[in-house]
Amino acid sequence: MLKTLRILHLAVIEDLAVEFGPGLNTLTGETGAGKSILVDALSLAAGGRGDAGLVRSGAERALVEAVFALPAGSPARGVLDARGIPVEDSGLIVRREVAAGGGRAFVNDSPCTLGSLRDLADALVDLLGQHEHRGLLSRSRHQELLDEFGGHGP
Repeated sequence: MLKTLRILHLAVIEDLAVEFGPGLNTLTGETGAGKSILVDALSLAAGGRGDAGLVRSGAERALVEAVFALPAGSPARGVLDARGIPVEDSGLIVRREVAAGGGRAFVNDSPCTLGSLRDLADALVDLLGQHEHRGLLSRSRHQELLDEFGGHGP
């Protein structure tokens, strides 16, 4: 579960921390309020493509930090174990930096590749765009969703 999303110098955001509660969280607001920037920030934390154009004007780098709670049976724990990344009881901290000269990614302060970050993110978040809700209608996804909801795992 995503607990906190912290954003520094990304697009028009100078410094922002958003706390999320248990269950469903929604983002609403007028056009131009910054909802898409929050989704872009979470996408960066999930290993999405980043470039220097995302860095706020006048800043050297942008930083996104996502803090996740990891329940005991979370599939993310297996991904972390397989890559030798330490798992903290307090949760999981994913940090992504983007700068003109490139970027870096960290999981619990251990450097990691974007591929590893994407694998981990697959076990942590589902990012859906405007029309991606159609995936819920896919028969191949139904069994997976039901098993996950029932706590039965793969």
